[in-house]
Amino acid sequence: TGGRLPFWRRAAILERGGGSLDRGKTGALIASARRAQGLTQQALAGRVHVTAKAVSKWERGGSLR
Repeated sequence: TGGRLPFWRRAAILERGGGSLDRGKTGALIASARRAQGLTQQALAGRVHVTAKAVSKWERGGSLR
């Protein structure tokens, strides 16, 4: 594709050992980007094919898997 990976993909790569990851900062980034796009957690979840509960967990600094 040649484009940049979406932020959630980059975060997943980092979590698997591709670099350092601060889950708190990543969660804040996800929440900030979601709000900037005017999306609810439910809407973001639908776009990335996960549950709204998973998005909430990411934003709180939980696992990004």
